[in-house]
Amino acid sequence: MFVVRCFCYRTTNKNGEPFVTFSGYFQSSSLLGAVMNGKKNIAIGFLTMGFFMAYGFLLIYLRDFAPGKEEWAANYSSGKHFETRLAHVHGNLFAFLNIVIGYLLLHFQTKLSNTQAISWLALAGLLMPLGILSEVYFGLPPVLVLVGAMTMTASVMWLGVAFFRMKGDMP
Repeated sequence: MFVVRCFCYRTTNKNGEPFVTFSGYFQSSSLLGAVMNGKKNIAIGFLTMGFFMAYGFLLIYLRDFAPGKEEWAANYSSGKHFETRLAHVHGNLFAFLNIVIGYLLLHFQTKLSNTQAISWLALAGLLMPLGILSEVYFGLPPVLVLVGAMTMTASVMWLGVAFFRMKGDMP
């Protein structure tokens, strides 16, 4: 729950866009967007990381302890076995990227531009590891893999450009 205990002023910025100011200690062009920018990336990043860590434990079990482990180990570097490891690795990598991106968006939200778009692109990047799993387990085409890869790459590059263009000093 978000509570503001101060005066609220609605004005416009130099481009004529609506801008909300809360007694000088909180500023945003979108009250909900500012509160949510980055927070959802951090939360979903940790949940996704937990899921893919558990999936990694399943892969270890299948390789070392499950009945038929010899067959699993023999096919470990090819086919579906290799794809499942790709999903595990990329799932954790993209989860970590969402945590870092979320933290940076929260910390620098007043100095960066397009934070909402960067946030959503990073979240959409999680479609890549989910797409790999959907290929392996359901035989779906790799559309989600491509969409996820493109959106995560776009979010990381866009955030880099936003930091490059950021005005003011970093704390």
